[in-house]
Amino acid sequence: MIVIANNERNRIQLIIDGQEAGIIDYLIYDKYANVSHTEVYPEFAKRGYAELLVKSFINFADNKGYTKKAVCPYALAYFKKNKIDFEAD
Repeated sequence: MIVIANNERNRIQLIIDGQEAGIIDYLIYDKYANVSHTEVYPEFAKRGYAELLVKSFINFADNKGYTKKAVCPYALAYFKKNKIDFEAD
């Protein structure tokens, strides 16, 4: 399993056995990193990979000093449930 930050596409990719298993897309503006979409492909569902992608996004945003935001319902729910510091719209 490999998690790749594809900064050119504003995407974090999860690769399992050479196959893309899921992605998280984000937008960068001003001081913000905003999750726009989280997706795990059906054949990889129900294994905790969406959570892994969101955690990878959190690490990315924190390491870059961005304030976290989310329009993606999954990421937003994760932030709230786990008391992750983020800025709401």
